[in-house]
Amino acid sequence: MFLLGDKNNRDVGKAETLLQEAATSGLSAAAMQLGHLYAGRYEMAARPEDAARWYRIAAEAGQSEAQYVLGVMLRHGRVVEQNAAEAAAWFARAAESGLATAQFDLGVMYCTGEGVDLDVARGAEMYRFAAEGGHVDGMHNWGVMLLKGIGVEANEQAGAQWIEKAKAAREAQARRA
Repeated sequence: MFLLGDKNNRDVGKAETLLQEAATSGLSAAAMQLGHLYAGRYEMAARPEDAARWYRIAAEAGQSEAQYVLGVMLRHGRVVEQNAAEAAAWFARAAESGLATAQFDLGVMYCTGEGVDLDVARGAEMYRFAAEGGHVDGMHNWGVMLLKGIGVEANEQAGAQWIEKAKAAREAQARRA
């Protein structure tokens, strides 16, 4: 309520205090929200090092969104030292929980050999999972893999269908924007 309430009820400082109490008591969702808070959300100045620390705590506790965010930070060297192998490991944990964005990014890493052994078939599988989870770029990439038989047996009809689904999803997103 203190973070998302209307302007009369919003109190970011109070929210920070309550989230710190909850997070230090072991509530991983609160640790993740502290990560978001210190990343600059909720009208608070960004404190990137604190954000990274709280995201790591939440990630280690099993918060898939925090695992993904930490993976992004590690992959691109944002605030933390760049480490593609560790990023891939965090993406894998988040992907196991069904997070489509993590599945997609892990697919890219397998297809390029970034931080993992090059494994195009595994990359294609990650794209499929992401596509099935509604990730638009995952739909497109899975369609291309099927269409061209990259890492999977070629299936031009299914590939074209996935590419068309991606196109329709992008158009729907553009209309909502």
